[in-house]
Amino acid sequence: MLTSDIFQQTRKNPAAAYRSSFESQVGNLIGNTVDYFRRITRSYAVFNMSFLAFGFVEILGLILFFPFFAKSSLVAFSLGAIFLTGFAYFILRFYLEAKKPEQFLQLKQEFVESCRGLLAYEEKASESHLQITHIVYSLLEHLEGQEYQYYAASIYFKSLQPLLEKFSLWCHWHDVHQMKELLHFYCIGQRIEWIKLEPTNIEAHAALAQAYEALYKLYINPQRLGKQVPYAFIMKEYDSSSMVEKFQKAAERALEELKILDAYIPQDPWIHSQMAAIYHDLELPDQEITEYEMLRLILSDDKEILFKLGVLYFQQGRNAQGLRLYEELKRAKDPKAAALIHFYDAYSQQQFSLSNS
Repeated sequence: MLTSDIFQQTRKNPAAAYRSSFESQVGNLIGNTVDYFRRITRSYAVFNMSFLAFGFVEILGLILFFPFFAKSSLVAFSLGAIFLTGFAYFILRFYLEAKKPEQFLQLKQEFVESCRGLLAYEEKASESHLQITHIVYSLLEHLEGQEYQYYAASIYFKSLQPLLEKFSLWCHWHDVHQMKELLHFYCIGQRIEWIKLEPTNIEAHAALAQAYEALYKLYINPQRLGKQVPYAFIMKEYDSSSMVEKFQKAAERALEELKILDAYIPQDPWIHSQMAAIYHDLELPDQEITEYEMLRLILSDDKEILFKLGVLYFQQGRNAQGLRLYEELKRAKDPKAAALIHFYDAYSQQQFSLSNS
């Protein structure tokens, strides 16, 4: 069973905790949760490494002492021990892998219950579910990059740090990803419950759209999103068919919520900018262009929109339209005009690179 020892100090006196410093208590709760999550996941890595090391020693011992064992029954016992170790490892591994999601789920539930305890004396109790969701997103921020940070080299072996980061990624990426996914699902569930209570609440639909957007970004290679990734290694799972499918489904749900918002408040620039960003991530340039064209009608004086639309025109080979936007920026003496014309051959370069690949 998953213990709640790390939460007892927070839960012991929620009124006093809230009065002392709410932000400090939330920070401590998040820190304790991350530490406990790391202990859970590290224990699985220790289990795997211990069995693998033990099995390696057994095989190495058999190879080294085989001339001595060959004339006795010890060779049979050695082979039997190796097979027993392998059998025990796979049985225990299947059991622990089945247990792990339950531990993650209980950790999430205990975290949420602790948040409720901290918010028990909040004046606006009716908004506590929104605050809990906000705290969960703070926990997600603290989990960002954790898969690289389990093992650190000493100051005398700093050259080994990249290797340790790769080893940490290999051991813990799936665990961190699974925990993030679970927390995102919780936040989406809370947004959906909010909509069920207030079906026409615009803020609720906007929050759900953002929740789906945050979820689909979990399934995209960080480098594709333009993030500055401080680590040299990225998991290849981002290119798997299952990950791509999850990304597309979450992005489609985000678009659906934005379309609902567009029906309630048409020609809102935030809605169309969000839709354009999602179409960009989905690599659907024609739909992205449509959204920027709508934004151009809404915000006719926004030169950044003209620049982005012009880039898209050039990238899709619609050079005549791109040149018209270039001329418009040039007449306005906007420095973006010079940057835009550099994309004039973007479509040709793209086709050339595809033909050579």
